Amino acid sequence: MNSLEQLYEFLNEWENENKAMIGMKVKNYLIHKNKLTKPIEKIINSYIEEPHITNYGFQSEPK
Repeated sequence: MNSLEQLYEFLNEWENENKAMIGMKVKNYLIHKNKLTKPIEKIINSYIEEPHITNYGFQSEPK
């Protein structure tokens, strides 16, 4: 990492990948338990697909 901006981008990508992984694990668990309904699946999918960006304590986004 050469700059705070690169670190910031890395952390956001990492967090989005983790969201997708957790969402899929929850879906697979519910499928395994026969508890996955369409409304629950829609909620999980929106959680996975919703972009998440945080500034990790920066006052503003690094430029």
